[in-house]
Amino acid sequence: MSFLFFIVIIGIVFYFVKSYNNLQRMAQEVQKWHANVLATLQKYTNSINKLQELLQGYAGHEKLIYLRTSDNLVEMTRQTANALANIQNMVQSYPDIKANESYRRIMNEVSNIQDQINQCRFQYNEAVAAYNGRRKSIPEALYASSLGFQEAPFYDPDKIQEAKEFTTDDGTLVREMLKKGTQNTVSAVKSVTDNITRTIDETMEAKENGSVKQPAAKEDNKK
Repeated sequence: MSFLFFIVIIGIVFYFVKSYNNLQRMAQEVQKWHANVLATLQKYTNSINKLQELLQGYAGHEKLIYLRTSDNLVEMTRQTANALANIQNMVQSYPDIKANESYRRIMNEVSNIQDQINQCRFQYNEAVAAYNGRRKSIPEALYASSLGFQEAPFYDPDKIQEAKEFTTDDGTLVREMLKKGTQNTVSAVKSVTDNITRTIDETMEAKENGSVKQPAAKEDNKK
């Protein structure tokens, strides 16, 4: 019975570790695609700055403000969108800008990066959907939150900062839990072993006492 009990415990531990590793892998996929989104946004900002540097010689250049990288991702995204809108307005006012070879090259670069951003957003949302779905399923739903697996936010330009702050368990919580579980298991095994040893000792002692009393009983019969 004890052997079967330990087999069941080992099976549960194995399944838990596998489930935990799957959650970690899926959470890392979310973080990877979010990092790709941020990288492409930075490339996008850099390309817009190239355009603004190119157009500094044209009228209306006072509207062009150099974009700087900011920890406030929402603000940086908004400023980049406004800068591109100003550039497009300039091009409408000065059609000869379109004939500039450097302008066309950078605009192609901007267009390609926009496609990359859309692709990264799609992949990020796919990873979020898979992770959140697994997190809410059984048995993960029973322990995901307590082990630091918070829900991942879908991509939203106005809430991109929330996605940046998404984190998961670094292994500390599960190590503490397994450590406590191991200690409890060792204590349980020691307790069972002590009980068995005590029972054997008591049985042996009872047999020895019985063997001592038996000759005395025979002596009484002789009398």
